[in-house]
Amino acid sequence: MLQENLAVLHYDGEAVSEVLVLTAVFSQEGDQWTGECLELGTAMCADSLEEARKDLYEAIGLVVDQVNRDGCAASYLSEHGVRPIPVVKTGPGSGCEAYIFEGVPN
Repeated sequence: MLQENLAVLHYDGEAVSEVLVLTAVFSQEGDQWTGECLELGTAMCADSLEEARKDLYEAIGLVVDQVNRDGCAASYLSEHGVRPIPVVKTGPGSGCEAYIFEGVPN
């Protein structure tokens, strides 16, 4: 079993406003790989770890985008035990952007 922590950026228009910290777990069963986001319950199955990872991360993005469009992101995330971490943009860097995470949960 392989476990990964994800940082999903949540945008408010053009700027990042929050980060969602999620957990993905991958396991192999025979010739198939499964991946699941523990917090959201989103799961995928694929022929390789790389494909399972790509498909799961895409599915997580689709779920988060949909609940944002539906206007229920805050309640959906709360029901699934996900606490968004607010961020403050500190300004442009050399080819990257720096953010400060506020109130990181322990």
